[in-house]
Amino acid sequence: GRGPSPLLLKRYHEEMMTGDDNDNFVKDSLQRSTSLFGIPLKVLTWNVNGKLDTIDEIREKLLFPTYYEMPTDDPKMVIIGLQEMVELSAANVIENSVAKTSSSTERFQNWKDMVLQVLQDRNSNYSFVGGECMVGVGLMVFCDGSLLSDIRNLQVQKLARGVGGVLGNKGAVYLRMDLMDSSLCFISAHFAAHREKVKKRNEDYHAILTIAVFHDLDEVSSIAPQWTVAEQQKVGKLRAEVDRVKRRMNNALQNYQFAPRTGLVPTQSFHSTQSGMLNNSSYDMTNASNGDKGRDRSYSTTDRTNVSASGTKAKMFSANDHDIVIFVGDLNYRIVASVDIMDVYEMIHGHELLRLASYDQLCQERERNRVFNGFNEGLLTFPPTYQFIPGKNVYDDRKDKKMRCPAWCDRILWR
Repeated sequence: GRGPSPLLLKRYHEEMMTGDDNDNFVKDSLQRSTSLFGIPLKVLTWNVNGKLDTIDEIREKLLFPTYYEMPTDDPKMVIIGLQEMVELSAANVIENSVAKTSSSTERFQNWKDMVLQVLQDRNSNYSFVGGECMVGVGLMVFCDGSLLSDIRNLQVQKLARGVGGVLGNKGAVYLRMDLMDSSLCFISAHFAAHREKVKKRNEDYHAILTIAVFHDLDEVSSIAPQWTVAEQQKVGKLRAEVDRVKRRMNNALQNYQFAPRTGLVPTQSFHSTQSGMLNNSSYDMTNASNGDKGRDRSYSTTDRTNVSASGTKAKMFSANDHDIVIFVGDLNYRIVASVDIMDVYEMIHGHELLRLASYDQLCQERERNRVFNGFNEGLLTFPPTYQFIPGKNVYDDRKDKKMRCPAWCDRILWR
């Protein structure tokens, strides 16, 4: 919504602090000067298994499918999270983790161009707001032109959670913005795979949500407000690149010390803003058992500040520090191992999806208050999204292949 003036908010805050609530003028003015707007969003997540769809497939299967009834009004904003945009081979992961231009960036551009074409074929006012990719993980945001003037402080970031916390085969891509008077953060993530890796997936979640990856808004706000989103993006990318070089230099200096006759010697700890490596990377699961159903606590890490060229500390903030967070991706939570794969198929074919959902790892971890505290998710009334024979609406239960237990790996949660 659009809010009141800072002076009015200051006066209201002073009244609250002093306990003087007799002045109804301030309260009435706050109500009159604040307007709430409902903005329809379309949020999608898809592990595309290294494939690139055609324009028609994107239109008919992804954005505007004909197999269920669509809302009559077009969404004002479209958020798409993709995973495995490229094949996650060792060569691809290493190349796309370090190279400036790679098959990942090319594939991301292909997806972005086709999605934008489909959207503009339906409504010419759609524009690309921003996005980013990291190996196979991609995030792209589009919006109706009527919202562009209300978007400011746009930032895109990424956090690697793959091998050693350096490679980007797993991790997240972020886009944050201020829309009117609300701060929004969109996240596309790919968590650790395999049925038994529940704790690692929980750690991925807490790191992605609470590690400070965004720059202080005082720096971002220096961009002239009359500039368009596209112009802000170009400047923002340039500033981010300069900051990235500064951080790398600073990290190198902080993590190595000179020793006599031996040159550079690594210190005990390593701290990296971009890679997601932590001094204390194991999430303390005892924090989750205290019955706290509110927002998740901050991740236990080192001080999330960067030293600027002038020697001053620049504050940073996390996805958790936003009014609205939309978290999508291949989160890789499976059906608990105690349920046999044949029993899973029986429940699917018998349309006992709510019963099957009670064995879902993510549902159980949320019930225990270990992850996604304060988030919402729709009911799992659709069949598990993993694992299908490519190009077919048939589960991959081929006897000559390694049978994978169906699961709701692909999720959309919001807070």
